[in-house]
Amino acid sequence: MHDEDLAEDLKTTSAQVSATAERLDALEATKRGLNPSDPRVIELSNEVERLAAQLRRQAAVEGDLSRELRDTELGSPGAD
Repeated sequence: MHDEDLAEDLKTTSAQVSATAERLDALEATKRGLNPSDPRVIELSNEVERLAAQLRRQAAVEGDLSRELRDTELGSPGAD
């Protein structure tokens, strides 16, 4: 993959990480406004768990892309 493609993929992934984190923040704010016994708290908590797992995967991809871009620029693939 070319440096430009890697950089673009990294930029896109970074935007996805930010969007997921913003959604998590919004869900948490909604939960804070609810009575703890409200059944929606469970639904929102389930969505938070799903998004947190998604965020973890996105962050891992972001790290992989960053390392790949660094290695490509250094000319030493796999030098981690």
